Amino acid sequence: MKIANPNGSYIAPIILSVGLHVGIVVLTLISWPSLSKQQPIAPHIQARILDQDMLNQLMEPTDPLPDIKPKPVEESKPAPAKKPEKTEQQLQAEKQEQALLEKQKADAEKKRLEAIALKQKKLEEEERKKLEEAKKRRLAEQKAKEKREEEKRLAEQRKKQKQEEAERKRLAKEQEVQRKAEAKRLAEQKKAELEKRLKQEREKARLEKMRKEELALQQQAAEFERALMAKAEVQDSAKRQQRELSELEKFTVQIKIAVEQAWILPPGDNSGLKATLNLRLAPSGDLIEAKITQSSGDQAYDIALKSAAYAVTRYPVTRDPQLFNREFRNMYLNFSTE
Repeated sequence: MKIANPNGSYIAPIILSVGLHVGIVVLTLISWPSLSKQQPIAPHIQARILDQDMLNQLMEPTDPLPDIKPKPVEESKPAPAKKPEKTEQQLQAEKQEQALLEKQKADAEKKRLEAIALKQKKLEEEERKKLEEAKKRRLAEQKAKEKREEEKRLAEQRKKQKQEEAERKRLAKEQEVQRKAEAKRLAEQKKAELEKRLKQEREKARLEKMRKEELALQQQAAEFERALMAKAEVQDSAKRQQRELSELEKFTVQIKIAVEQAWILPPGDNSGLKATLNLRLAPSGDLIEAKITQSSGDQAYDIALKSAAYAVTRYPVTRDPQLFNREFRNMYLNFSTE
């Protein structure tokens, strides 16, 4: 008899168990020759509940039974006795046994299905975990990719910032070079203008000297004339002094106005500042020299006043030589912001 494998049906173990119990019942029903009357034999059924381990053992494949050849029946032996018919109790017992076996089979099948379901659930859980792990890995890879892209973007941004900074430094350097070149050009231009002005002043001084010499000759020539006219001059001195005073006031006001028109006050609070300006003038009205004899205490204010004095091209002066020599050749002017 071949027993089914664990994945097959349970027919073979059931048949084997039923055959075993039937054999027991048959042996109990055999009558002995010494008895004159057959006694009823109480049914004797040995039921056994099979657990999962016993079912697994029964389900394991066993070695096939060896083929047993029946021995030839000897003619001298009597024929086997006829099997007695099963009683109602025996049939009832067999039915109970059959029902018990079917219940055990159903329980085993139920446990097998539960085991399969549990295994399927475990497989699904493992598959779910694998999917979750794969999802986590994809998310981690996505995050790592985004992080790499962000680092790349930041690196490119830093590189761009460095390039922009280098460009700014280059432009600043070029601007500094241009500024220095422009400052050098302006300094050279200012130096050239200063040299030109000094040359002009020297030329003016030379001409002034020539005029002075000429004036001295004229004065010497006029000494005699003045001696003759001394008496008349004494008479007219009062009138002349009044006239010279008026002419001095007129030209002094004009000179101050000319300086103030060219004067650019420095920014800031300049109120309450006072300074004295000394002007050395030629008879033509040209400026020989200008300087601050009494400072205001504010260097910017003094420089602006002196620059305004040099900015006037020609000063208005009297045509009277005596009045010019006495009052305009070296004159002092007071300026105030009050």
